[in-house]
Amino acid sequence: MVEGAEQAAAWFPDSKWLAIADRPSPSEPAALFLLSLETGEKRKLTSPPQNSLGDGNPSVSPDGRALVFTRVLEENIGDLFLLELSGQIGLGQVAEVLVGERI
Repeated sequence: MVEGAEQAAAWFPDSKWLAIADRPSPSEPAALFLLSLETGEKRKLTSPPQNSLGDGNPSVSPDGRALVFTRVLEENIGDLFLLELSGQIGLGQVAEVLVGERI
């Protein structure tokens, strides 16, 4: 998981999955991944722009059908995003909720 992230993980309601912040490689910004606690499978959920500091602070809705997270564009400035999830945590649409605010 990403070192120094304030909140780098969030539980899904079924307690079988975690949303975690991690770097796909040392040269890429942090992205969010889905981690299965049963199998160890890790699926990439977000793809932040290369020029951003990355995604983090995931929060899962009580029904497990949505994930809210921050995308930090530069120090102390970021956007709030909503990722809709479907079925067995299939990916849906990503919507920007709050743009260019201090977070």
